[in-house]
Amino acid sequence: MIFIPSLDFITPEVDAAISKSAPVPIPLLPTENLISVPKTVSDTLPYTLLVQSLSVNASNSVINQGIKKSSILLIKKAFLHYQGSHQNLEITFDDLEIMRNSFEIEHKKRFGFYVKDRKILIEMLTVEAVGKSSENYDFSNIESPSSDAIAIDNKEMIVNGLKTNVPIYQRSNLKVEQIISGPAIISEPTGTNIIDEGWSANLDKFHNLILNRTEKKINKKAKFNLFILRITFIIFNKKFIYYLHVFF
Repeated sequence: MIFIPSLDFITPEVDAAISKSAPVPIPLLPTENLISVPKTVSDTLPYTLLVQSLSVNASNSVINQGIKKSSILLIKKAFLHYQGSHQNLEITFDDLEIMRNSFEIEHKKRFGFYVKDRKILIEMLTVEAVGKSSENYDFSNIESPSSDAIAIDNKEMIVNGLKTNVPIYQRSNLKVEQIISGPAIISEPTGTNIIDEGWSANLDKFHNLILNRTEKKINKKAKFNLFILRITFIIFNKKFIYYLHVFF
C-alpha cells in the first residue's frame, strides 16, 4: 500500500514564518566573576524588553498574512560568545543563569571545553514567529462529492510495452472510497499520480490517496534469466562432451 497525503485539502502546517533580529553589543554577565553575578529579574530586563519588542513585530507580520494570534509559535534565540572570541553559539533565550549554563554546555559539546570565569557577550537576539493555520482544522468533516467522478480525458500511455488508452481523473472530483483501477492517471495541482496495471487507488475519509496492489506481481525478468541459464547450461554440456570425445 502506498500513502499519498491530501495536499489539495490540507494546508501546510507552517503557513508563515517571520524572523526578527537585533544586535546586542552588551555583556550577558556584567562582572568578570560569573559566580558573583546577581540573580535578579532586573538583570534580564533589557534583554527581555528587546525580545518582547521583536516578538510583537514578528507576530504582527504573521498576523498580517491572515494567521490567528493563537496559532503563532514564537521561537526566541540568543547568539552568545566569549569576550575576545568571534564564534557565536545559538541557544534558547531565557534568564541569564540558564543561558550561561546552556552556553557552557554547548561550548563544551562543540569545542571540548568551556572557561568558567570568562565574560560572555550576547551578539544578537532573534525571534521567529511561526504561524499554523491548520492547527485547529477538523479534517474529518471534509466535503466529498455525492457521486463517483468520471474521467475528464483519455490519453495514450505505454503500459507493459503496449500503447494503452487510459482515463484521466481529477483528484478533487473523486468521491471518498471510489475505486480507480489501473492503468489510470489521477491529476492534481501539485503533481500527477500514475496508477499502474494491477493497482487501484481510492480516497480515504481524510482525502488521502491510497494505492493498493490488486494483482500479484509477476517477475518476468526472473523467468527470462532462468531461460538464458538453461541455454548456457546446454551449450556448456555440449562443449564438455565435445572435449571429452577429443581426449578419449
